[in-house]
Amino acid sequence: MKRYFPVVSIMLLFSISCIGGISKNEVMQNGKIDQKLRTEMNDLNKQAYRYMAENNFEFLSQLFTDTLTARLNPEFSTKFLPQIQKVLKGGNFKIFDEFYIRNVKPKDTVALDAGIGENAYTMKFITFEKETYVSLLLAGDSTNKVMLSFIWIKTNGKWKMSNLTGEDYSLNNRSAIEQYKYARSLQQENDLIDAVNIMSLADHCIAPGGGYFRYKSITQIAGYSDSLTNMTKARYPFPYTAKEMNSKPLIFNVHLEIYENKFIPMVMYISNINVADTVDLKIENQEMQQKIGIIFSGMAKNNPYLLYRAYNEQPDGRNNPRYYGYIQKTD
Repeated sequence: MKRYFPVVSIMLLFSISCIGGISKNEVMQNGKIDQKLRTEMNDLNKQAYRYMAENNFEFLSQLFTDTLTARLNPEFSTKFLPQIQKVLKGGNFKIFDEFYIRNVKPKDTVALDAGIGENAYTMKFITFEKETYVSLLLAGDSTNKVMLSFIWIKTNGKWKMSNLTGEDYSLNNRSAIEQYKYARSLQQENDLIDAVNIMSLADHCIAPGGGYFRYKSITQIAGYSDSLTNMTKARYPFPYTAKEMNSKPLIFNVHLEIYENKFIPMVMYISNINVADTVDLKIENQEMQQKIGIIFSGMAKNNPYLLYRAYNEQPDGRNNPRYYGYIQKTD
């Protein structure tokens, strides 16, 4: 079951080495950081955020260390920055977490533990100076949010950005942990297709702070995702014949599409009715809409809309067969 939806991914420049001995007294988080320093760093974060929201690479790059500038992927300014601008433009950010690390040997690896309960996470990254400041920011619209991770180091008396990432933090108003919990509740109701699609959203949000951010429950989540996928494949071997319907169309794909700013299931199927015969094709689709909650347990009650595409020939990425689409409002 292939899924299609956007994922924001800006940049990641880091490496891991042996973890140096860092006293917990040298790591301060959020309210334990000196307020004057927090204000100074918040002003820098606002500058970086504004330049990214304006797609202003010239000004943004002036905040970078020479090392970051030298290692930037050429597509950063032409592809990634315009992509993130669409998410940030017109909005503001809020602080998710921030850390100040001091008195660390250059090129040591900083290891941080943060978060509570199921949301606990770790971060590991190289520091290149004695003072490092990490800002994790959330931004986006009312439905989907990205996490911007800014790593600042104090070099020659000035704060410069040594790394930045931008990844999905939440989709459909749920973080990876919340998606995982929701998927488990759907599975308990035997709503397997919806559960698998929800886990695909969780997969996209599982590393919101880039490769150095790791939820402590990631192994458990990955194991559950694999188990759920195997269970769903056994229950619904695709292509799947909708034997509950008179015409028995062949459903070959169910994935998520964005519709009205929400992730909605798209059901793609092969019909024996010519797609040019819109009258009979619509009758068949109306039957599918009536029975979709039986064909795929729970789908009609779990989603405000459902999308459909009827084909006579399955698309394979090379052909472009004609199809007819339908929208079902379920509530």
